[in-house]
Amino acid sequence: MKDVKKLLAEQSKQALPDRSVKENIKRELGYTAESQAAYAPGGTQAVSGRKKLLALLAAALSVVLCLCIVLPIALQNKTDFIDGGKLDNIDNADEFYAYSAASVGTLISAAQSAESAFMKTTDANRRTASIGKAHTLAISAPIDLTDDEQEITDTLDGYMGLIESLLSDDAIEYSSVELGQEQYGYRYRMTVTVSDMLGNPFEYTMYYDKILTEIETDGNESEEEYAINGILLVGGERYPVSGEKETESEEDESELSLLFTAYRPNTAGKIPYLRMEQEMEEEDGGKETEKFFLYTLYDKNGRPMETTSVEYEQEEGELELKMTVRRGETEDELWFWREEGHKNVLFARAQIGGKEYSFTVTVEKDGYRYEFSDGNIYDDRFDKDDDDD
Repeated sequence: MKDVKKLLAEQSKQALPDRSVKENIKRELGYTAESQAAYAPGGTQAVSGRKKLLALLAAALSVVLCLCIVLPIALQNKTDFIDGGKLDNIDNADEFYAYSAASVGTLISAAQSAESAFMKTTDANRRTASIGKAHTLAISAPIDLTDDEQEITDTLDGYMGLIESLLSDDAIEYSSVELGQEQYGYRYRMTVTVSDMLGNPFEYTMYYDKILTEIETDGNESEEEYAINGILLVGGERYPVSGEKETESEEDESELSLLFTAYRPNTAGKIPYLRMEQEMEEEDGGKETEKFFLYTLYDKNGRPMETTSVEYEQEEGELELKMTVRRGETEDELWFWREEGHKNVLFARAQIGGKEYSFTVTVEKDGYRYEFSDGNIYDDRFDKDDDDD
């Protein structure tokens, strides 16, 4: 949980009354310098019991009012990771589609950057690495890395934007409105904002139509379930998207999946590009529940290439983000967490090919610096500088 005392101290200047207000309260209560009378050498006589009581009540009221003012300011738009992280706050269709648009947009943006860098690179002597396995990017390493370390950095270059948004201090924010007239042929617009660990905001916009699929009624309350069909704008491209809900039940087990799929733009048919799904499995009549968030990347022919799961885990009281990457028969696991006093540093460990690795990722304005426990360092900013030359 966040340190409330620290938050109060940080926000007190914005919310607490200044000295003049305090003095006015004292005068209204009759608690002034003249109300104290000397009764013995070096001493003073206290104000009357009634005024004492009024002063104490006023002080207590002041504290309550300050808490009412300060706490909402201090806690506004903050996600408490220890209570489960941002993924646990996704409870309805709007929130799921908003998070989907944000995370899928972030991953597509990274792939676009990788593809752009590849198009600029012509030096045949540079090695070729896979970025999220969606595109290839020619890059040059400042120093040698082991094969496993190279695999870690190659994979993470495509996912770091998503990891940052899930471990940043800022909440994922969105707004959804029904338009007065259709835009891009759709009735609704959703705008989603995510921030990196340095506090820089990134915005994605989705235009869509709603397709009512179910109405759930509980007493006097009802909730509508709906699918969507629309486009997601990323880097000047329009990606067709769809979202839907699937439910499967079997005896004491049930499985709920929320799906969000982005398709390749400018293709004759809907060829899937990237799919996000939230899966919830209930066993033993709902007594046991497991929640997963999966990302599946498809090749240009619509065949699945790579599946990555993202979830939060508790480890000795600290919240970690766990990422599992599956390619064919291989499976790699990575964990990320933050530590106090390191605003732009992620601490991480990985299990690659049965071996354990530990490293840090320093988030800079224009890239990432990976430093492994064996002293090997990779700074992708060197590659971006090379591409700009």
